[in-house]
Amino acid sequence: IAPATDFLRSVIARHAEVAEIDAGGSYLGHPTMPPSDIHADLRKNVEAYIPGSAATLIAGFAHQDTTLRQALDVLGGQKIGLLIIDANGRVWQNMQQFIPHLAEDCLFVFDDYTNLLNSNDNVKFKMTRTSVDDAVRAGAFDRYGVFMWGTWFGRRGPAFETVWKTLAAAEEQRGVF
Repeated sequence: IAPATDFLRSVIARHAEVAEIDAGGSYLGHPTMPPSDIHADLRKNVEAYIPGSAATLIAGFAHQDTTLRQALDVLGGQKIGLLIIDANGRVWQNMQQFIPHLAEDCLFVFDDYTNLLNSNDNVKFKMTRTSVDDAVRAGAFDRYGVFMWGTWFGRRGPAFETVWKTLAAAEEQRGVF
């Protein structure tokens, strides 16, 4: 947790408001940290590792209009400086509606990039990795690296604005949507 938490602390210091979007639920089959209540664990971790955070937890799916409206209300007109997505193979589907609201120097974190715990990759990891790697090759993302638990870190690349629609269409054609 330490590198990701330090990263989040630095972002929170730069941006006053934080909106966290998560559908919630449980993941009792997780091999190392099985949460029974994802929202409760998330809130507990934010309070423990980022004291005084003004983070707002929004229960829902990132691709839903109501979720976007709630997040934009929290941001109060500010641009998104950090977008963290638990991709589940659907990078562009999960971020499409946020694109007009991204800061030019937006940082990205994509979960499910690779499975470091098990060499038997499943489909969601392969789909996430394909979408992210295609975006890096096209110049839409600049890669910082892949860190603990197979999470990808990077930033908005110089070609983001010109190629994101093409990349989203390619992801859709692969049957992700």
